[in-house]
Amino acid sequence: MNPFSKLYLSPFTRGLQTIAVSSVILFNTSFAQNLPQLMNLALLSHPSIASQRAQAQAAELGIETAKWQYFPTPSISAERVGAGTRDPFYGGDKNVTTVRLQQPLWTNGRLTAGKEKAQATLAYEIADLNETSLQLSLKVAQAYADVLASHWRMKSTEQSLATHQKLLEQVQRRVELGAQSDADLQLAQTRLDSVKSELSASRSRVESHAVRLKQLIGQPVNLNELLKNVSTPLFLATAQELALENALAIHPTIQKARAQLQIQESAVEESRSALYPDVYARAERQYGAFSMLTSKPFQDRIFVGLSTQLGAGLSVLTNIKAAQARSLAAHEEVQSQTLSVSEQVLTDYAQVTRLAEQTQALESALQSQERVMLSHDRQFLAGRKSWTEVLNAARELAQAQVQLTDVKANHIATSWRLGLFIKGLEIVNNP
Repeated sequence: MNPFSKLYLSPFTRGLQTIAVSSVILFNTSFAQNLPQLMNLALLSHPSIASQRAQAQAAELGIETAKWQYFPTPSISAERVGAGTRDPFYGGDKNVTTVRLQQPLWTNGRLTAGKEKAQATLAYEIADLNETSLQLSLKVAQAYADVLASHWRMKSTEQSLATHQKLLEQVQRRVELGAQSDADLQLAQTRLDSVKSELSASRSRVESHAVRLKQLIGQPVNLNELLKNVSTPLFLATAQELALENALAIHPTIQKARAQLQIQESAVEESRSALYPDVYARAERQYGAFSMLTSKPFQDRIFVGLSTQLGAGLSVLTNIKAAQARSLAAHEEVQSQTLSVSEQVLTDYAQVTRLAEQTQALESALQSQERVMLSHDRQFLAGRKSWTEVLNAARELAQAQVQLTDVKANHIATSWRLGLFIKGLEIVNNP
């Protein structure tokens, strides 16, 4: 049994299988484009996934090729000679055909190492497919959060524009009555122009992020459908230690590094096998003979022999050392990727908690800032606040709204990234 076949049932591969099953429903049903459905679209349509699947299929055929190496190797040769009549070695038949069947008996572990190397190559390609799927899903999550953040920021800027437009009209009336100076009117106009510029930039960001998301999912982004069913931050009731343990067990980058280590260890065994001769048996059937005219139509022979593959000079020894060095490098790569994933998971875990707390704090601060804005407006009319203080309060309100939208979008992206690390692509269909 292939020891790496269980990788087909990894959370990432199971997620891909579920996605494939649901593809007909996905493409033939009108739906609100929430984050899991956008990930589904990307995993079904992106060319990088199709490319990695083809690589995995090729690696699976490589295992079959390695298994066939245990079987006899057939060969056939046919020769015709033209020699002088006095040549004692070629006084027989002019045509000789030989059919051979050679069976390896002992290869010093070379065939076993070759099979294990092919199995590890399949594991590597599957992990590479899973890694590509993970990275694509992470890109979709980030692009989705960017679209939401830019859209929310645009809406906040539109509200700020309405507020500044109202303040401008207010100060215009007061200037006409002689209650305000032209400088106050100019300041209000400057602030309004600044908000208009920010609104234009916000709309541009919405369009650019929507284009990026479109490229990932392979179809246009319908903002109206997307905003009908906004995905909330993912809640994962998992302790930090268990979350880290799950991530290290299923993360495809670590699996990929481990498969590469197995490939290099098998390469070391292949190189070592060249130090000793192979033992083989060969059966031959020869039709005709160059040395004499034969009365029998063919001759049968059985051989047992040794063959070596030492290479030029002492190259076999340097090949072994090089393979061992590559194996050591692969081992260190496993450790490096483990540390990298651990750092990412622990950072995201802490960040998700912090962002949840930040969201609550900013929502409370925004409500307070709205009350401050209304209070400043009333106090200005009563002569207890200056016009500059009113405009500053409006700007601080807009900044609080933008800050809250950025934190909310970042919370969505970070929580879903952590979910993908902990549960794999199964999170796409079972959040």
